[in-house]
Amino acid sequence: MGVIVRQKVKGRGKPWWVFIAHQGKRKSIKVGEWAAATALAAKIQGKLKAGELQLSPEKKIPNFGDYAEKWLAGYGETHLKYSTWKGYKGILKNHLKALMDRPLDQLNRAELKDLIYLKTKGRLSDGHGDPD
Repeated sequence: MGVIVRQKVKGRGKPWWVFIAHQGKRKSIKVGEWAAATALAAKIQGKLKAGELQLSPEKKIPNFGDYAEKWLAGYGETHLKYSTWKGYKGILKNHLKALMDRPLDQLNRAELKDLIYLKTKGRLSDGHGDPD
C-alpha cells in the first residue's frame, strides 16, 4: 500500500499528482497545488488503512465470442467488404468455436499458435461451410 505525492515530470511546477498503489491496483489523481495534493494523500492514506476505500470495482472481462461478435457487428460491418466480413464470420463459426466461451484475459499466445498450427496442418476441420 502506498500513496505518493509528486509531479509527473519532476520540476515542472503544476500540477501535482497523488499516486495510489493498493492491493495490486494503481490509480492517479491530478490535483494542482502541492498543499492540496498532500492533504488529499493523507486523507486517502487514512481511508486505506481503515479499509474504507476501494480503488475500483472489479471489471467484467468479456469472453472471446461476445467480443468477436461485437467487433464484427461494429467495425466489421462498417469497415470491411461484405465478402471479407462474411469470411471472418465463417472463421469464427467454423474454426474458433473452442474459444467462444473463454474470457479474453485467459487466452494466451501459445494456445493460439497451437490452434493455428493444427488448422494449417489439416488436423482439424477445413470448415469451408457457409457462416449463416
